[in-house]
Amino acid sequence: MKYVASIIKADYLQRTRSYAFLITLAISLYIAYTFVPAPGAAYTTVRIGNLIGVYNSAWIGYVTAMMTSVFLSLIGFYLVNNSIKKILKPA
Repeated sequence: MKYVASIIKADYLQRTRSYAFLITLAISLYIAYTFVPAPGAAYTTVRIGNLIGVYNSAWIGYVTAMMTSVFLSLIGFYLVNNSIKKILKPA
């Protein structure tokens, strides 16, 4: 079990030291900020039928979580796919 934990720790440290991780983190924070428009904006990012949510902490958390999960799944796939290719690359 210690062997697996040390592999996980080393992989985590390697990923967080890369520029791709920092760029992904910065872009994710910026995009999460833009996912919730101002209350007086003429557009909305999430609409359920004809209903628009009330601007409170629950709605803002819902919108941010929904939009960020879609964005991070696409970018996360790219990052994980790249590292899997490195591992499976024949020597």
